[in-house]
Amino acid sequence: MRDNSDFDMIFGGDTYFGEWHMRLRVRKLHNDILKERGYLDMGQNLVPMMQQAEMVCVNLECAITEIEKSPLADKPHTYAAVAEPTLEALKNANVHVACLANNHSVDFGKAGLIDTLESLESAGISPIGAGRKAVDAQMPYVFETHVGDVLRKFGLISVYNFGERSKKWGFYAEEKIPGTNVLDMELLKFQCAFLREKQILPIVIPHWGPNYCWRTETMQRMAHQMVKAGAGLIIGHSAHMLQEVEVIDGVPVFYSLGNFIMNGDGEYRERNLPPYSALLRLTIPSDQPQSLTLRLYPFVSDNLQTDFHPRFVTDFEARHVRALLDGHQWSYGEYGLPVTWASDAFGPYMRMDVMP
Repeated sequence: MRDNSDFDMIFGGDTYFGEWHMRLRVRKLHNDILKERGYLDMGQNLVPMMQQAEMVCVNLECAITEIEKSPLADKPHTYAAVAEPTLEALKNANVHVACLANNHSVDFGKAGLIDTLESLESAGISPIGAGRKAVDAQMPYVFETHVGDVLRKFGLISVYNFGERSKKWGFYAEEKIPGTNVLDMELLKFQCAFLREKQILPIVIPHWGPNYCWRTETMQRMAHQMVKAGAGLIIGHSAHMLQEVEVIDGVPVFYSLGNFIMNGDGEYRERNLPPYSALLRLTIPSDQPQSLTLRLYPFVSDNLQTDFHPRFVTDFEARHVRALLDGHQWSYGEYGLPVTWASDAFGPYMRMDVMP
């Protein structure tokens, strides 16, 4: 039982240590960062926060497999990871849960997905959002913690939005066929109702929308549907950049956290986009355990700017992030919940206090 301390959980975005990207760099006559520095080097500015948390969840956007050739000949980007250093780096970052409901976990077919599940499970990391059959892929990850005398329970639901190409490539799980958990609003409504009946707060983690752009109208419409389905918090990724923050009927929506560690060159500069991603820190305060404190820590995720060492923003950069987020609200600076900006030993953050 946790008597006098807060409970912290960290959510990170898209994660892949980048073997595919390194091969691309070498073909362009650039250096192979992974071979030169190793897998533990890239996260040195972010991982200390994660190591202090009781639980960490990231989106693992690759297959962990020794299969050398993807069966998806017409898929331009197929991400495979080497098991031992990848798992070591994830464990060093204190990762407990890996979301697999995304467009890369089945890049090396069903066999590659099974390899990924087995690798994560052997390392003590819980995969969610994909499974050996549909019911496994759909299963929420449920955990609970005592803070003082209060028992808090959470259910993480990892979902991947529907796409015709992903269907063609066989990404989605079926009754007895491995794959990812496709976003189904009716199923989500049932899952949220089931969790809430047991006093479990549903946290929906969607992989949705196109790369390197702000939130789309489709994403916003889907977010409203998720809230109506019973989501208590929505934490998205897929865009490789920080997207809008919104509150819908009291439910915070983080449309995209962007990347955690994604070791490609990125497309921020060529698309003239802000080079930011974020970690989201969910805290159950020991002095008010019925509430949640959400802190969004922006960081610079443009590897060409940071030399493959993403880092938390400076005060000046935090003002830029704040202006960007405020400017992308329907009503300038209005989130629907009190929002403050502050700073701690890690860096500047945006704070919301929620009573779910």
